[in-house]
Amino acid sequence: MALNKVASLSDRLKEGLSDDITVTELANKIGMSKQAISTYVTGIRVPNRPVINAISEVLNINPMWLMGYDVKKTMHINPKKVNVPISDDLCSDGLGNIVGQEEIPVEWTNGGQKYVGIKLLGDSMYPKYLDGDILIIKLQNDCESGQDAIISVDNGMITVRTVIKLNKDEFKLLPANPEYQPKTMEAQRVNILGVIKRLKRDF
Repeated sequence: MALNKVASLSDRLKEGLSDDITVTELANKIGMSKQAISTYVTGIRVPNRPVINAISEVLNINPMWLMGYDVKKTMHINPKKVNVPISDDLCSDGLGNIVGQEEIPVEWTNGGQKYVGIKLLGDSMYPKYLDGDILIIKLQNDCESGQDAIISVDNGMITVRTVIKLNKDEFKLLPANPEYQPKTMEAQRVNILGVIKRLKRDF
């Protein structure tokens, strides 16, 4: 079931700011300008996910709450775990509809590494991955040959494929389902968005 979005980020940010911290202090703590934070408060701009996470950490609030979803404002703090959003789609410019969140080990994020979750649709990777599986994706713009990756071709539809690097100029994209055809493509046409770190499946 999709989470309900009940407020704008602007309204939640206004509510999250308290007398204990000003816009200027928040800006200083996350390394941004006061003017940039003000555009988020007024709703002129919407921050990207890393900025939302940074603001949430400073304000000690749930980033999903800050994004306007109907969740608890504060989170049970587990120093060994962090939450990542689960989406029903991964677009070239970010996440699609947020349908939940999933815990990952905090050490995965050491060095600023970013993760997202995707609810898989379709059967092109059956039986390795099933329709409805939750895939935790480590966001990066490259992968090892033989790794399963989230890719887009010519900045179009995003999908999961096993990426075989034939040479520096050619990739072979392999579906797991034999009903789908492998494709050999110029490497410059394949945009790697991330690699699969974890599979979660309900039985």
